[in-house]
Amino acid sequence: IQIGDISIRNYNIYEEEGQKADDNYASGVYYTAIKGKRILVTGDAPKEIEEKIIRDHPELRADIVKISHHGSNTSSSPNFLSQIQPELAVISCGTNNRYHHPNIETLRTLDMLHIPYRRTDLEGTIQLSLVVFSSFFQYNLVARKYARTIEYFVCRYRK
Repeated sequence: IQIGDISIRNYNIYEEEGQKADDNYASGVYYTAIKGKRILVTGDAPKEIEEKIIRDHPELRADIVKISHHGSNTSSSPNFLSQIQPELAVISCGTNNRYHHPNIETLRTLDMLHIPYRRTDLEGTIQLSLVVFSSFFQYNLVARKYARTIEYFVCRYRK
């Protein structure tokens, strides 16, 4: 889908044999580019889908990635994250959730690859906006927990 300067594409076009009962294999993996900044929202796609995506799309990169499946150890393989080379990862998971997401393996992978990450279980709602100036982009990240701002983060990147 292309609307002006914004494009959206679902990279998960695969059906796993024998996995029909697991909806995670059909989870959308949405890529969007806004003013040249690349965002990948991976839904609940497992490692097997990630591997197929990077095999078929070795050019795929993302500036920001929403980590798959709430940070579980079934997603976000080191190979996948190494290829897409994100500047920032966001993990969406509930506080004290019964699955203990995010998984320590996922956090270690992000640390090993030096990918900074933000977590909704610790920071609450994470709102990201992109401001485009003539010579640089600026990400404004606001984390809110219990209706109060707990952090305001600004990161600038040269065009």
